[in-house]
Amino acid sequence: MLLLTGGTILILLSLFVLFRFSTIPNERPNGFVRYWQPGVLSTSYSVPVAAPLENIAGYTQNHVYFSVPNPQWIVSLDIAKKEMDTISYGMQMPVDDIGVRTTIVDSPHVWLFAQNVPGVYRGMLGKNQLSGTRLPYVFTRSEVISQESVVLRSVDTSLEKQTFQKVNAINGRVIAETSLFSDQKDGGFDRDGFLNYDSATNRIYYLEYYRNQFYCMDTNFNLIYTARTIDTISSQQIEIKEVKIGGEERIMPVSPRIQVNRNCFIGNDMLWVVSGLKSDNQSYGDFRSNVPIDMYRLKDGKYMGSFNLPRIGIIRPKSLAAAGDNLIALYEKEIRLFQLRLTDLKEPH
Repeated sequence: MLLLTGGTILILLSLFVLFRFSTIPNERPNGFVRYWQPGVLSTSYSVPVAAPLENIAGYTQNHVYFSVPNPQWIVSLDIAKKEMDTISYGMQMPVDDIGVRTTIVDSPHVWLFAQNVPGVYRGMLGKNQLSGTRLPYVFTRSEVISQESVVLRSVDTSLEKQTFQKVNAINGRVIAETSLFSDQKDGGFDRDGFLNYDSATNRIYYLEYYRNQFYCMDTNFNLIYTARTIDTISSQQIEIKEVKIGGEERIMPVSPRIQVNRNCFIGNDMLWVVSGLKSDNQSYGDFRSNVPIDMYRLKDGKYMGSFNLPRIGIIRPKSLAAAGDNLIALYEKEIRLFQLRLTDLKEPH
């Protein structure tokens, strides 16, 4: 009992020292303010979730599609009827062979990006047919830009940098390629981010995790513009080292990082950025109860204001999408649909 009590006290003391003398994000002013846009969001309805939904994989005017741990299945939500259903799409690969993967639904097509295989596969909702191709490089980000082409952020053979590649999804041939960042020597950790494609503008958007910066490119990676998010973190020191896990050498970060941007999605001519930072005109309590979302106009990257998305307790949504007049939020145990009103937006001064 004495050893147990002493050990518990030592652990609690260590945690107190760590908390007391560590720099905690959002504990101090971050040096920027948000222009709050009132009335953007109103709650429409919520649906309880029993299945282990992972991410919003895609949507149409009438349905929202979700990926689940078993990549052979997709779960759909009928927006009008508020009913959920499970759909197969022909995945016949052994589940254990797939590893890390991303599922994208572009109805009626379903894309599965197996990052560690590596390969890209395409099926159709409700049909037991699947076609695909193996790829020469492991990749970490993926997007569909047409029925024949995809965009990948791939790790090169040196394992020191990642490049953007436009790839033929039928034969795996690289059509176009760019490094975008010339200063990578850390496996791409320093410049890690979110990859998005907007079919309305036919443009690719890349938002960095750890910097207040995003990029707009055409589908051949010609840079159209570079823009900044409203916060002030323009650089971070990222320390990495090689470690052995399961007999394999891997590059891992070894220093703490502040994730400036936690997520993003595209819709309604906007890039919607889920920020990880509290603005100076927001109380800490308000920040703890809500998730700030900043809006940037796609055509030029201009900041168009912000609004709060509520948390459920302290739980933030794990996946978001803007589908027409709806904002869809996937939480751990429920799906919430919000109505969007963007007609009365006033440009920030």
